[in-house]
Amino acid sequence: MTGRMSRTSQLWHDLMHTQGKIRRATRRLLGPLGVKGPSVPAMRLIGQAGDEGLRLTDLAEGMMVSPAHITRLIDRLEADGFVERRPDPDDRRALRVVLTKRGAEVEAEMRPIMAKFSDELLSALTKTEQSQLQDYLSRLADRADELHDADDD
Repeated sequence: MTGRMSRTSQLWHDLMHTQGKIRRATRRLLGPLGVKGPSVPAMRLIGQAGDEGLRLTDLAEGMMVSPAHITRLIDRLEADGFVERRPDPDDRRALRVVLTKRGAEVEAEMRPIMAKFSDELLSALTKTEQSQLQDYLSRLADRADELHDADDD
């Protein structure tokens, strides 16, 4: 091969390149709110949990990252005043994380911004193409799970 990428390598590159562009656009949109990177899905998931909050392990699982990564992320969100840790009433060893008043306000501001962005981004595709994309992404996620599970064997 003379430096040309295979079809699958090119698709992988294009997928990662698109993901990076979406992340940059999200950063620009949410930067004025003081929210960046993985804080966006974390605050969304924590907000969906309401006053009960989420156990850190459940948040890590929901974001598909390691518990150590979640600990660092929550440290940053807590330092920014967006979340607070509380004891888990069902397990004295565990902690739950909840949005602070400020965090809930910012998360509420994020929702329409992200909804508008996703609507505008996906308007580049027809409804049929959007359905196909959803199917393709679901199949790729399932395949990634299969490959991950095979590594555990």
